[in-house]
Amino acid sequence: MVPVETIVVDCRERVLYSSGEITSRKTHSLPSETGTPLAAILESLLSAATYRQFASLLRDPGTARFSRNYLTTSHPVKTITISGSAFGDGLAGRQWLLTIQDLSSCHVTSQKLAALESEMEAMLLAQAEELEGATASLIDTNVALRKEIRERQDTLKALRESEVELKKAKELAESASRAKSDFLANMSHELRTPLHAILSFANYGEKKTESAERSELLRFFQQIATSGRRLIRLIDSLLDLSRLEADRMNYNFQDHDLVMEIRSAIDELAPLAEKKGLTMRILLPEFPAVAFFDLGRIGQVIRNVLSNGINFSDPNTTIVVSFTQELQLPNRNMLKTTISNHGVEIPQGELTAIFDKFAQSSKTRSGAGGTGLGLAICRQIIEDHRGGIWADTGPDGATRFHFTLPFRQKCEAPGNEGHPPACLQPKCRVS
Repeated sequence: MVPVETIVVDCRERVLYSSGEITSRKTHSLPSETGTPLAAILESLLSAATYRQFASLLRDPGTARFSRNYLTTSHPVKTITISGSAFGDGLAGRQWLLTIQDLSSCHVTSQKLAALESEMEAMLLAQAEELEGATASLIDTNVALRKEIRERQDTLKALRESEVELKKAKELAESASRAKSDFLANMSHELRTPLHAILSFANYGEKKTESAERSELLRFFQQIATSGRRLIRLIDSLLDLSRLEADRMNYNFQDHDLVMEIRSAIDELAPLAEKKGLTMRILLPEFPAVAFFDLGRIGQVIRNVLSNGINFSDPNTTIVVSFTQELQLPNRNMLKTTISNHGVEIPQGELTAIFDKFAQSSKTRSGAGGTGLGLAICRQIIEDHRGGIWADTGPDGATRFHFTLPFRQKCEAPGNEGHPPACLQPKCRVS
């Protein structure tokens, strides 16, 4: 059997319980009383630097389980494995169950077995009948030992695989943390800019109340109003995100003409497009583009995608809106809307990530600004309508955004207007 030491320590790295024989064979045998520092027990096995690395694992609040191999400082040098599992609540109440395994003894045991087998074979030549039972017993022991070694190897392999998975999970968590930190920094800037403008123009207007001309005061008020609207849009985005994450967004589903809503959005955004010399064009479908959706929320999606198209289009180009029909499921037709523009191209590896919360394309992170919330909100709204939204690059190099909405199905019972039929039941609440 592989020698094993089991030790329970508290959050102060003091021994609460122990059993085994590894440490009892060292210079400092394990005292019977509890409260002994773990460092005093392991100092004969590990160097001071190695113990400090080991102790940092016990103190790390993010570590719940580990397994590490170490070389002992004693002579001859041996390989030991220390595995740990945390239990208890909070840092103050957390305790560790430590298991110390002396793997080097497996090699010694195998050598002894080989010598014993040779000796038994010599004895069997002279006393075959007497020692036949002992030989069978020895063979069984050998098989059991080899089986146990294989099991230990499988356990070590599983532990290594777990370590790899934990490393991947850690990298994902760190990536999410970095994205959120970037978002907070960006959001602080986005909030501070309009607030600073409001305060600056208000203070300046206050000082110039008596001397400034009416046209100059009007300009101050217009700047304050513009900054205020920008601030409201930021706050609305944050509120929408919190409602969507909490499944508290209310929808009013009705039949609406999507072309009319897109015309309305284009008329609203036309002044921004004209500043860059952009043309916005609708390719009218050959079928009625009537879908089942919440007018306000889908209007929010359309305006967000069109605004992005305006911000990131090259001057004097055309933004094109087109429509097609798609069959996603048997008897379920979807209306697909495509908005394409020519300008800043999104890298292929980021076409999916741009719909994540707090994320922005590396090509659009500077210049036009943004908080990384708009497309994440759009995706959640579209998914709540049982549709999909995605981006790709067209054959002509255009950046294309697609989203789908369900056509109205003939499965609604009378008197249920304003609510989705069972076949199109959304994933959120309806008003």
